[in-house]
Amino acid sequence: MSSTVTTDKPSFITRITARMDWRSNIIYVAFILVFILFAVTLGDSGFLSGTNLLNIVRQTATISVMAVAR
Repeated sequence: MSSTVTTDKPSFITRITARMDWRSNIIYVAFILVFILFAVTLGDSGFLSGTNLLNIVRQTATISVMAVAR
């Protein structure tokens, strides 16, 4: 009798999460979760409006430049 060995390939999500270092990326995951929370709860209040998103980019630009220049 021949025995067949099946090798189950891990899924795409499993491969990505296995390579991801959660400690170094947790701040980005938290930011995305907070962004989604505000987008859902304040959907029609203007959170995702162009003006508000431009204000967010302007307010974080200085800190982002300093963080990258470090």
